[in-house]
Formats: sequence, C-alpha cells, structure tokens
Amino acid sequence: MTAPKVAIIVPVYNVEKYLEECLNSIARQTYENWVCYVVNDGSTDSSGAIADHYSQSDSRFKVIHKANGGVCAARNTALELIEKEQDIELVGFVDSDDRIRENMYSLLVESIEKHNSDIAVCGYYKFYDDNQEDTKRGSDDEMIISPEDYVSLVLSRGRWRNNRLAGGLIVKNLFTSKVIFGARFTKEDVVEDELLSIQVVKNASKISIVNQALYGYRQRKDSAVRESKFLQRLINCRRICIEEASEISETARLVALVAYLSVVMNLFKQGEQPKELLTAYETDFNKAKQAGLVDFKVWFLYMLFTKYDFLENLYRKSRNCVNKTRTR
Repeated sequence: MTAPKVAIIVPVYNVEKYLEECLNSIARQTYENWVCYVVNDGSTDSSGAIADHYSQSDSRFKVIHKANGGVCAARNTALELIEKEQDIELVGFVDSDDRIRENMYSLLVESIEKHNSDIAVCGYYKFYDDNQEDTKRGSDDEMIISPEDYVSLVLSRGRWRNNRLAGGLIVKNLFTSKVIFGARFTKEDVVEDELLSIQVVKNASKISIVNQALYGYRQRKDSAVRESKFLQRLINCRRICIEEASEISETARLVALVAYLSVVMNLFKQGEQPKELLTAYETDFNKAKQAGLVDFKVWFLYMLFTKYDFLENLYRKSRNCVNKTRTR
C-alpha cells in the first residue's frame, strides 16, 4: 500500500533566526511522503529567501509568498491550495519558530492507520533559545478517545489538566482530509487554534493519542501567549466554543462552559468585572458540578466571586499584596 501523503503547513513571518532549525526538522523526518507548504506572510527579513533555498534543494518544500495578513490568513492560503490537490490525505501544522522530532509524522501516521482514527495527537515539550529542554516526556502508551474527550483535552479540563498532551495547540495534531478540509482559521479576535480544534472534531468519530512529546514548542519572551490581550482573546474563543461543543454532546458543552468560566475568573482576580459574566451561567454551572466536571479551585472561585462580596474583596487585597511582594 502507498503511504498516505501528508501536507505540512508552516506560516512564516520575520523568523530568520529560527526558520532553518524548523525546516531542517521537517526535512529530517523519517516519514518521507510529505509536502511542506511554507507561506511567507510578507516577511521583511530574510525569511522568504531562506524558504526559497529549501524549495530549490528539496522539491517537497513549496513556498508561497503573499502580502502580510497574519497567521490565520497564511494557514488558510495553504489550506485552499491543499484542497485542490488530489493526493493529500493528511494535514499537519508546524510553527516557524518551533521544531519537531524526526519520527513525529511516522508515529502520527502510523497511529491513524492502526486505529482508523480521524485525528492523531501527540504531546509537546518546551525548549528555550539556549537549547535547554523541559524533560517531561510522558509514556509510550497509546489510547483512543472520543470527540467529547477531545474537547476536554483541547480545553485542558478533567484528566487532561497539567498534561503535555493537553491544550489547543493545533501543531501537535495530524488531521485526515475528512475532518480538516473545508475548515478555516477565523480572523476574529480569538485563540484560533482552540476554536478550529473544537470545530473540526465535530466531523470526527475517533481520535488516537501518541503519548510521546514529539513537538518542540519554543519559549519566546515575545510569544503571542504573553500578549496582554491574550486573556481576552481566550475568553472570546471559549464563549464561541460553548456553542460549537454543544453540537457534540451536552457533556462537551458543559466542559466548554467550565473552561470559559475559569478564564473569566482570571479577569476577576485582576479587578472589578460585571458579575453577570458569571451569574448568567449559574444553572449550567450547577449542572456541570453535579456531573463532576468542576474541580475544587474553579468551584471555590465561582462561589467567592458570586456569593461573598466581603471575602471577594479580601481575596483581591491579599492577592495584590502577594503580587507587590513578588515584583520587589
């Protein structure tokens, strides 16, 4: 049987310092039947030239140069091209400042074929500019999960909290064309990876897990997750995810609801916010608690911010004191 062809999408913008390491890690893949769409999103440094060099030495690298439009537009440009190809069966994503283990796509493709799954997910590890790696690797165990459990994984709830398999990073997933074709990253002010993951899993029936840290996630001081607006983007995203998850199951909807409220409560820690952001969901929050979907910390903060004004003010004052001490 012919090995399925994998399309790898790499959006690029002013990453000349990191791009070679990223593309080298793709070129070294033990899985060979791939094509990499490098989308140069209007870079003003040498990123475009670096990408062109790879395409000249390896025909599997295809470079698209376009005017700057952001990561969502860059990924969507590649998706539109891929969908016109007749032989693409699987689609993955790599960010241009990251790197991947040489066996990442071999293991993900093997997992999809072995289990006839629609999505394969691996873990990730963090690494730094001095090349130091976080050493948490996970185990070699494989597992199969449902779309409902995948929602919990993407939103880091339940058994997936503090787990390197968890989170909405699109780059640690490999998707079949069945679930990813037709999907697009939104240009709205949201965390686009989380939202697309929840949207596409509605088309899936089975997700396989490769419990190894195969994706290297670079830790940069200017990373998007450190933006001051990231928390609001996350709130916007998870509000939409509630509705998207409702098309999977009631449990998935409640998981998304709790994930949304947990982020809203992070805003409450920082200062005054309208209580309606929380109290509007009181009935569903109680349903989620009865279903065992609410951990103690989320329950405690929800009660604190909705029921006990005096304790809420005391909590904020003590938190501010601790934060001031840390910054001295």
